[in-house]
Amino acid sequence: MITIRPIRKKLGITQKELAAELGVTPNAISNWENGVRNPSLEKVKRLAEILNCTTDELLKGEQK
Repeated sequence: MITIRPIRKKLGITQKELAAELGVTPNAISNWENGVRNPSLEKVKRLAEILNCTTDELLKGEQK
């Protein structure tokens, strides 16, 4: 399971803002956060850059 919500909220970023940065819909972010769908590996890499974390933190829920 991918862990986006806690990191996103800690940074004060809304789903809408994150979606705009990634070029996806807010619904896609919601689906990822709720485990309905998973982002592509390319999006995971970009998420890590935007959220200033590692891909391991996103994919495994391991936080620094």
